[in-house]
Amino acid sequence: MILDIRHWTLRAKVIFHVLILAAISAGILTIISMTTQWGVIYALIQREAELVGSLTKSSVFFLKKCGRIEDTQAEINELVVTTRGIKSIRVLTPAGKIFASTRVEEKGTELPAEDRKTIRTLVAEQTARQTLILKSQHTIRTFMLVENVPECYSCHDAERRINGVLEVVFDYREAADLFWKSQ
Repeated sequence: MILDIRHWTLRAKVIFHVLILAAISAGILTIISMTTQWGVIYALIQREAELVGSLTKSSVFFLKKCGRIEDTQAEINELVVTTRGIKSIRVLTPAGKIFASTRVEEKGTELPAEDRKTIRTLVAEQTARQTLILKSQHTIRTFMLVENVPECYSCHDAERRINGVLEVVFDYREAADLFWKSQ
């Protein structure tokens, strides 16, 4: 029998064990490397979604300040067109109604019950943002609170803490493809 190690020379036994340890080490290092790279990719995509969210919040604030709130729809559509990977942007009320969306047919409708629950939790806990990674859909969803600040009091009640929620959905398929090509 070829694997009857008792009849091997000492040199063959040492080489065999070194090869086994090298294979195990290479496997562990590969797993650590891939896990670390995925973490970096997710962090970068999440950061990009947050930047787009911040830009959208600033744009909507500027449009409201200038009395052009109806231009919100065009502004978020422009952001999706000019930013690679952004799948959709939605401006939501604290109750989960869609004020503006890059999917025009959604405007004025309510989010599904699960998403409304996420928003209620976010508003109740006053968590600045929440990120959901949906691996099955290759998307990252970021929900960000739009807080009521003194500049907003001319349009919104000063007692109100939150004016709305901004949702940015990022498709990370392109990043995943690049990751697998690099492997």
